[in-house]
Amino acid sequence: AERQQSRDLGARSEALLGVERLTGTVEELQRSIDERDERLRRKLQQTEDTVLEIQTHHAEEVAKTRTAIAELQRVQGATAARHRQTSEELTSTTQCIAQTRSEVVELMQVVQRFEQRLGAWKGELRDEVVRSFTPC
Repeated sequence: AERQQSRDLGARSEALLGVERLTGTVEELQRSIDERDERLRRKLQQTEDTVLEIQTHHAEEVAKTRTAIAELQRVQGATAARHRQTSEELTSTTQCIAQTRSEVVELMQVVQRFEQRLGAWKGELRDEVVRSFTPC
């Protein structure tokens, strides 16, 4: 019976030692899990911070792009209006030049007619002067 008690006591000691080792292993495993969880939390926080920073930067870039597009549209509109105005001015100037050219041509024809008349008148005058100084 003493042997049986000794064996029971040894078995209990071994069982208790096994439970203590198991408890130590579970505690170590729990610490390891807690450390891993903390690393993952930090990494997740860093990732969230990075995503937030990227979203902020993206929003700023979108705002800049929208502003640039609006400015380009404004400049394009102003340029188109200026182009229309310049085209209208060019058309008007071209018409004015064509009209002036036509008037110059008419004026040249009038001048030519006057020069012809003047030439004829000079000839008549010369003939008359010559006749008046010539004795009959």
